[in-house]
Amino acid sequence: MKTTGGGILAALLGGAVVGAALGLLLAPEKGEETRAKIVEGFEDTKSKVVEALKETGAYENTLLVFVSDNGGQTNVAANNGSLRGSKAEMYEGGIRVPMCAVWPGHIKPGKRNDDCTALSMDLFATACAIAEVPVSHEIDGVDLLPVFKGDADTLPERTVFWVRREGGNCHGMAHYAVREGDWKLCQGSGPASAYELFNLAEDPLEQKPLPEKHPMYRKLSQALKMHIIRSGRVPWQPPVS
Repeated sequence: MKTTGGGILAALLGGAVVGAALGLLLAPEKGEETRAKIVEGFEDTKSKVVEALKETGAYENTLLVFVSDNGGQTNVAANNGSLRGSKAEMYEGGIRVPMCAVWPGHIKPGKRNDDCTALSMDLFATACAIAEVPVSHEIDGVDLLPVFKGDADTLPERTVFWVRREGGNCHGMAHYAVREGDWKLCQGSGPASAYELFNLAEDPLEQKPLPEKHPMYRKLSQALKMHIIRSGRVPWQPPVS
């Protein structure tokens, strides 16, 4: 990868590698040898990217983001700490991951934020904002730059959704999660699992599902139904000719 000018860099270095790296950071005592090799490989690749940016003078004008697309896969030695769930599940262990951002001169090194809930799709809106590209149509995602730079601690209040469509024996069936503030409704373990309501502020490990009669169960359920209707207008696969 080479670049000759400043700008925005988006690079996918491998979700499995990133997930394993994060898993090693959380639990170095488990699967240490295997994951250490994976992390070493990732570090080597990351270093080459940074070196190329510095060689071409683009490093100071490039935002680098380090994030995984899902939580660790626990059946292959990944460890998600105390969070419930694993990759392919809608519990926090399956969808909650750290995000690290580096942009010299714009993001203060060592700054940490534990109060902001962001999605990977927010990176598109962030890139547009940095590049000063106007977006006139509706997109899924918000600009993370104010949080990255420390100008804001949280994002505007919103309802966010997760969906995973399963192949194999699930025949393309989907399962979902929806969150508003600390409230979360999810099908934790797959398309056939029941919806469960949690208050993550009071129950961050998702051990005490609240009853279906709870007002937030109904509210989030309705929000999810409307989201499914809206998203159903967009085909998730190209039409068969």
